[in-house]
Amino acid sequence: MTRNHPSHHLLVVFTLAFMTFAVCGCDPDLTGTYTSQGGLVHQTLTFKPGGKLEVRALDLTQEGEYEREGKKVRIRVGGSTTILTIGENGCLDAGTMIGKFCKD
Repeated sequence: MTRNHPSHHLLVVFTLAFMTFAVCGCDPDLTGTYTSQGGLVHQTLTFKPGGKLEVRALDLTQEGEYEREGKKVRIRVGGSTTILTIGENGCLDAGTMIGKFCKD
């Protein structure tokens, strides 16, 4: 296989993409808006690139940060930390009081 072969370029692109996600800890599957499916208050969680997060509830928006560790997502907003569990269906479970969040 020569360096100019199209499959060589494809391999380089996939390798660089994998290394980018592995090094920065980014998760392309987590990015987006998740809406509460229960709990006491209707909320949305918007996961952004770079570990940034927006939480909306009761017409208020707060910024925070998140990080994923396997099937757990740790979010930090306003000095509080909440751990969510990623379910088989891709929804995030924060327990009985807060409820589940599913991607829009």
